Amino acid sequence: VDKMAALTGSEFDNAYIAAMIKGHKKDAKAFKAESTATQDADIKSFLDKSIPVVKSHLQHIKAMKK
Repeated sequence: VDKMAALTGSEFDNAYIAAMIKGHKKDAKAFKAESTATQDADIKSFLDKSIPVVKSHLQHIKAMKK
């Protein structure tokens, strides 16, 4: 938080986008791994529905970087 609070303008924007890309990649990987590993049908259903949403968000964030 302190690192981000010290940034302004395009420095903040670039750091925020980089953090969002990193976070969404991590989330997509974790959701996929848990979906494969879980035995709970409700959790698997939730994860399988959520993975495309996370990937879509990731694509939007990557487009913002360009």
